Amino acid sequence: MNTFCKLFILKIIILGLSIQSTNAQLGFCTGNSGDPIFTETFGTGITAGPALAAGITTYTFTNGTPNDGSYTISNRTNFYNWHDVVDHTPNDTNGKSLVVNADFTPGEFYRRTVTGLCENTSYEFSSWLINLLPSGSCNGSGIPINVKFQIWDATDTNVLATGDTGNIPNRASPLWEQYGLVFQTVPGQTSVILKMINNGPGGCGNDLAIDDIVFRTCGDFIEIKDVQNRNNIEACQENGPVSTTITATPDYSIYSTHAYQWQQSSDGIIWTDIPGETSQSYTTPALLASAFYRVKVAEDAINLANQLCSSLSEIFDILVI
Repeated sequence: MNTFCKLFILKIIILGLSIQSTNAQLGFCTGNSGDPIFTETFGTGITAGPALAAGITTYTFTNGTPNDGSYTISNRTNFYNWHDVVDHTPNDTNGKSLVVNADFTPGEFYRRTVTGLCENTSYEFSSWLINLLPSGSCNGSGIPINVKFQIWDATDTNVLATGDTGNIPNRASPLWEQYGLVFQTVPGQTSVILKMINNGPGGCGNDLAIDDIVFRTCGDFIEIKDVQNRNNIEACQENGPVSTTITATPDYSIYSTHAYQWQQSSDGIIWTDIPGETSQSYTTPALLASAFYRVKVAEDAINLANQLCSSLSEIFDILVI
C-alpha cells in the first residue's frame, strides 16, 4: 500500500470517529429504538387548553387553577405554591403539558387509543412526569405522586404491560423524569389502549404534570461483522477488488425470532433493498468503490416492508480508496 493510501485511510478513520460522538415492569428498550410513531406534546400557546377529547379522561377541564379531580393544559404550572415550570418538550416555544390535580379517590385519569401499530412487533412507550409540589409543603406531609402505566389490547380485556412509578417525592427543585414500558403486539393487533392510573389519593399534594408521550418500535441491537471479525474494511483500489461475507448478530434482548432484509448504499444516506438477500449472512460483490451495508430486521417477515415495524443494524463500511 503506498503512502498516499495510508494517509487517506487515516483521514477517513479520524473523520468517522469525529462523526460518532433506558418489560413487564417499567423499563426502556434495551436494543435499538425506532422513530416515534405516536407523539403527544399537548401543543403550544399562552392560553389554557383545549380540553382533551371525550373519553380520554374523567377529570374536569379548567382554564384556570385545577382543583382536586381536575386538569388543565398549560404552558406554565404557576398554581397554588407549586413549582412554576415550563413543559418538557425540547426547543418548544410556549409548549404545554398536561397539569393534573389528583382526585380524592385513586383511579384512572388518562386513556388514549394508539393506532397504526404493526402486528408481532415490540414497542416502547415512554412519558415524562414531574411532581409539582415543593418539598416542605403541607407541613412536610405532602402526598407524593404515584402513577401506574398500563398498555391494553384494543378490546380492553388483556393487559400487555403494566408498571408503577412508585412514590415520586416532593423535591426542593423541580425535576422532569422519564418512565417507560416495553410491550409486544400479537398477530392481527394494530392498536392498543394506554391507561394512566393514579395510585394515590388527592388532597394536599399528588399534583403532577405530564408531557412527551411517545410510542416507538423496539428491536434488538444488531451487530455486523465479517469472517475476520471486522466491523469495517479500509482498502486501496490498486490492491484489487474487495469482497467479504458479513453476518448480522442480534443480541436477542427483544426479538425471539428474526426476519432479515439486507440493504446497500453508496453514500451511507440513501439505502436500497438488495433483492433476494434475506438470510442472516450476505456476501458482497467484488468492489472497486466504497459501499455501505446494513440489515433491516423484524420479528415477522410481513413487517420488513414497513419502516415503522422493523429495526436497523449497525452499518458495515467498506472504504475503497
